[in-house]
Amino acid sequence: MTTKTKHIETSRSPRIQFVGFCLTVAFALVFLTACESSNRVKKQGNLRIGETQSLEEQVDALQEKLAQREGELQPIREALGDPLLPIDRAEPSRLAGIVLGVYSGPVDLDGDTAYDAMRVYVHPIDQHSRPIAAKGTARFRLIATDTGGDMAAVLDQTYDADAFAATRHASIIGTQYIFKADLPANHPATATIQITLTDAATGKAFKAEKEVSLVRPATP
Repeated sequence: MTTKTKHIETSRSPRIQFVGFCLTVAFALVFLTACESSNRVKKQGNLRIGETQSLEEQVDALQEKLAQREGELQPIREALGDPLLPIDRAEPSRLAGIVLGVYSGPVDLDGDTAYDAMRVYVHPIDQHSRPIAAKGTARFRLIATDTGGDMAAVLDQTYDADAFAATRHASIIGTQYIFKADLPANHPATATIQITLTDAATGKAFKAEKEVSLVRPATP
C-alpha cells in the first residue's frame, strides 16, 4: 500500500512543476506589464507637470510685465489727474448742420453796376440750432443749369483744414465762415450756391444750397 502511493505522487510531480512554472511566468508577465503601464503613467504625469510649470512661468512673466507697465503709466495718470466723467443729462454740443447767411450771394466790388465776386456766409449750428464753431474741410461750388438742363460748375473751390479755419470770423450773431471768390466774366444769369462742410470730429458731411441771381437789377 505504501509503495503504490509513492509511485502515484512521484508520477504527478513533473506536471505540478510545469504548472507552477507557467503560473510563475504568467505572474511575471503581469508584473512586467503593470510596471510598464505604471512607468508610462508616470512619464505622462511628468510631462503634464512640466507643461503646467511652463504655463505658470509664462503667466508669472506676463503678470510681471503688466506690473511694469502699470508702474510706467502711474506717473502719467497722476499728471493728468482724475478722469472727467460725463454729467448726467448734459449733452455736449456737436455739429448738426450749416445755414447760409441772408447776404450770401454776388457782390459788386468796383461799383460798375455788375457783379464781379461772390461772398458766402456759413453759420454752423449744433443739435439745438445754436451757433457753434466747426473744424474740418469745405467745398464751395457755384453751379449753373443751362437751357438744356445740363449742370456745370461756374466756381469750384476746396478748403483743407487750415484754409477752412482761415475763413472763420466772429460776429454779433456768433461764429461765421466767409467764402470769397471772383466771378468769371462770362458767368450765367442765375446759379446755385452749394457749400459742403465735412466735420473733422465725425467725418459727416453737411450741405447747404441757395439759388441766386448773378445779374444786378437796373437802378431806377
